[in-house]
Amino acid sequence: MNLKSSYLFMLISLISACSDGMSDSEDKVSEVPEDITNVEVQLRECASNHVMVGQTGELSTLAHSVSGTATIVDDCTIEITNFNYDGGGIIVEVYAGIDEDYQPPVGFAISENIFGTRFENQTFTVQLPTNKTLDDLNGISIWCSDVGVSFGDSLFN
Repeated sequence: MNLKSSYLFMLISLISACSDGMSDSEDKVSEVPEDITNVEVQLRECASNHVMVGQTGELSTLAHSVSGTATIVDDCTIEITNFNYDGGGIIVEVYAGIDEDYQPPVGFAISENIFGTRFENQTFTVQLPTNKTLDDLNGISIWCSDVGVSFGDSLFN
C-alpha cells in the first residue's frame, strides 16, 4: 500500500466526507481570482501588549496542500501569509489550541468555515473570539472540525 492509499484509507475510516477531495468535491471548490491578494475581513482594533505579538510559525503540510506562515500581529489578530489550501474537506476552520491540541474544549475556532475556497499564496487574517486571549493558545491548525483532523498546523515561537 503506497502513502496515498494509506492516507485515503485513514481518512475514509474516520469519515468519508473528509476524504482527500480529489473526486467530485473539486466542483465545489471556488477559485480565488488572481487579482485578489488579501481576503478582506472587518477587523476590530486590538492592543499590541502581549508577549506573543510578533511570534510566527510555519504551517505543516498534512493534507489539502496547506502551507503558509502564521504571525501574531496584535493581541487578537493572526495573519497567515503565503497561505495555500485547496478548498477540500468539509467544515474546515482555522483553530487555535495549546501544545497541538486543537480538539475542543482546548481548541477553538478563530475563523468561519473556509471549505470550498481555494487559497494560493494569499494573505488570510483571522481574529480571536472576544472571549479568548493569546493566553488560550500557542498554535494554530487548519482543522476539519467534523472529524477532528488537522490539514496543517504550527506552534508559535
